[in-house]
Amino acid sequence: MTIKLHPPALRALGMKRKIGLRRSARPLLALLKRGRMLRGHAWDPFGHAHVRKVERRLIGEYKSLVEIGLERLGPTTPMPSPA
Repeated sequence: MTIKLHPPALRALGMKRKIGLRRSARPLLALLKRGRMLRGHAWDPFGHAHVRKVERRLIGEYKSLVEIGLERLGPTTPMPSPA
């Protein structure tokens, strides 16, 4: 069994293909799983990447779009016709 991964760090270094991890990599995957609690904190090793910063900005943009949509939505709002 092989697990295929394409980590963003390797992608940024120009690696075009996925890497295959065999059963011997399970301890590494367990370590990554335990590292999930670091997400969004200052110690997040991947949180300073440009992609992650854009993702965090998109969360706020999405929330504001939903709020605008909810303000415009009412019981008499007509359903849009399918395009």
